[in-house]
Amino acid sequence: MRVLPKRFRSSMIIFLLLIFGVQVDMDLGLWRDRDRVIEWDVHSYYAYLPALFIYDDIRLEHEYRFDDDYFLFWPNYTASGKPIIKMTMGVAVFYSPFFFVGHLLAKVMGYPADGWSPPYKILLLIGGLCYFLIGLLAVRRILERTGFSDTVIAIVILLVGGGTNLFCYATHSGTMSHVYSFTLIALFMLMTLKWYDGPTFRTSTVLGLLAGAIILIRPTNAVILLLFFLIRTTDLRSMIERLKFFLEKWPLIVWMALLAFLIWIPQLVYWKTITGHYFFNPYVGEGFFFDHPHVFEGLFSFRKGWYVYTPIMFFATIGIILLRGRLEGYRNAVLASLIVAIYITFSWWCWWYGGSLGQRCMIDLYAIMSIPLAAFVALILTQNVRIRVLSALVGAFFIWLNVFQIEQFENEALHYDAMTMQLYFKQFGKVTPISGSDDLLSYPDYERARTTGR
Repeated sequence: MRVLPKRFRSSMIIFLLLIFGVQVDMDLGLWRDRDRVIEWDVHSYYAYLPALFIYDDIRLEHEYRFDDDYFLFWPNYTASGKPIIKMTMGVAVFYSPFFFVGHLLAKVMGYPADGWSPPYKILLLIGGLCYFLIGLLAVRRILERTGFSDTVIAIVILLVGGGTNLFCYATHSGTMSHVYSFTLIALFMLMTLKWYDGPTFRTSTVLGLLAGAIILIRPTNAVILLLFFLIRTTDLRSMIERLKFFLEKWPLIVWMALLAFLIWIPQLVYWKTITGHYFFNPYVGEGFFFDHPHVFEGLFSFRKGWYVYTPIMFFATIGIILLRGRLEGYRNAVLASLIVAIYITFSWWCWWYGGSLGQRCMIDLYAIMSIPLAAFVALILTQNVRIRVLSALVGAFFIWLNVFQIEQFENEALHYDAMTMQLYFKQFGKVTPISGSDDLLSYPDYERARTTGR
């Protein structure tokens, strides 16, 4: 009997997900629409590149717009009235290879070299798919290093890549920050495992650069430092041993911290240039309400509940219980990272995170959650045929539901921030908004949330 190559199943799943992603982007053709691809928060992630390399105006001293109603830059303003780019520049750094290729193609092909013409948008969408591919490959290596079979790995990659909102944020919403954070955290976790197998200057260098980049993309993702400390610890004694180990390897720890800080220097220089201060919070008028986190709503509400719109992650969460034996060293790290991330994420004033499909901020953790999900899948594969078949049907349903909800979201059949339970079930299975759907919406009070966190 012919034996399949070792990684055949997982490779096929990754290939099919990538092809499907390309097909989705091509079918939608969003680069043709003036208001898509570079939209909403993306204006603030992207602004550094055209402002610096096309308009030579990083201070945004002039106003740039198409026609009378489309502004290229969406800055916030300091107390003294100076425009400042709201987001940190991490995503722009990872856009940059695709931005520069798009800029070249725009000139060669006769498109406006303005940062917003189709070549730029097409290349940014290609970039989202490239990082999606890298992230899935990194997840495969993580699960291989934790001892899972290629069959389990293939199923997990299919569920994470095709059955969660990650797919939405790798394709038509691939210019948002989340596929970038997902991929970099996957790489960080992979390098962390390599580092603990034998710390070297090389792995320390990569870890320091990755940590700085991850936090530069989204500062709240500093939760990965907790993962770095806790991974492969099981109790208080092992944590104390970990501290001793860090003291022994202090030159490498200091080197990593230094590199992470160096990644931030351009951001600090930018803030100093605009505000006169090296440290500045550009989220003017926005903040966290740590005394009133919306954990239940963030997990279970029909407005944006993580487990409602991404039910696969409910089973991944259950899988944390299964991290025993050879996997015990991952339980504390995964659980602590998840708890802290949930608390921070849902303490933000806008806990539903504006217009999005499900809880987009939780996508950043999917590489971490792949380990307990793999433990859950591995357990299912040891059960009898009936349970395996039933589980396969449930998994297939979740993948279908995710893809269908992405289509609903694109067609506004799933409202971006005002869904209710009643409307969700009336809209279920329907790809366009039902008659009277507006009457069933419940819009959040943005001003009240911004000022009170409620």
